[in-house]
Amino acid sequence: CFFYPNVDIAGDCRVVRSCEMSVEEARRYCSEHTWCVGFDYGEEIRFKDMFFSFRFGEGCYVMPDRASESAAAAGKATVAEMGSLLARVHTLPTQWYDQWREVTCTDHPFFSELPQASMLWFFAARPGAFLEPLSEDALQKWLELSPVPLTRAASRLVTCHADFHPANIIRSEDGLQLVDFELSSVTMAVYDISWSFSMYIREADKRREFAKAYLEACGEPAGPDDVDSLVLDAQYCRHGLGTGSLFRDIQKYSSDQDHDLSAYRSYASILQEAHSSSTMRREIVES
Repeated sequence: CFFYPNVDIAGDCRVVRSCEMSVEEARRYCSEHTWCVGFDYGEEIRFKDMFFSFRFGEGCYVMPDRASESAAAAGKATVAEMGSLLARVHTLPTQWYDQWREVTCTDHPFFSELPQASMLWFFAARPGAFLEPLSEDALQKWLELSPVPLTRAASRLVTCHADFHPANIIRSEDGLQLVDFELSSVTMAVYDISWSFSMYIREADKRREFAKAYLEACGEPAGPDDVDSLVLDAQYCRHGLGTGSLFRDIQKYSSDQDHDLSAYRSYASILQEAHSSSTMRREIVES
């Protein structure tokens, strides 16, 4: 993991100590602060009132439960600024990934079956952790049920950061800058948007603000229906994230083929219906 104790973190995220904090200290600190997350190698630590946690490093970093609400008041990055920043990231070239895609397909033939615009390319960053424990049948179910967005903006093939959150955004003299491209790949744009909504943009008005800024910066139509359609796609595709429910259910299905996966087909049908009904779309976005 990366820690930036000497720079201005763009979101309302605080680095309390870098990698010097022991696991025991992290647990104690987090137990005293219900709005923080602790993590260490090999063992996930989750506390009440948390909305995410990590296994990816050693130490402790903390984030308030309502980061998106307080960012503007703190004079730091707004969700609109972050939406515009993500649109800039999504203009990066995609050819850099071609050689890595080829290597991945050679080492793990499952990826040869994937369309280039599939959310599953995120999992190529750690195939040993995600793919190798799964049965062949489970892999095929995963491919079949992986969510696909319906809007053009969400479906675009782009360079995805794959870990887009305030602790990876710093403000420099040249404006907001994004760091930590460790998990980057080339996949659908919706991955980064869904990740942002899942991790720290929780309110409907903030999601709309982010989506509107993103669409405008991309040169895409950004009227109310366009914004809600993008938000709807992102909410649906959260199931396909590395932290999403689909991967957890695929893991269960791998060891128990009686495990029910039918809900994911229902989700796809609901998405299709909601995209054609502004009333239904609005209700889902605001739920």
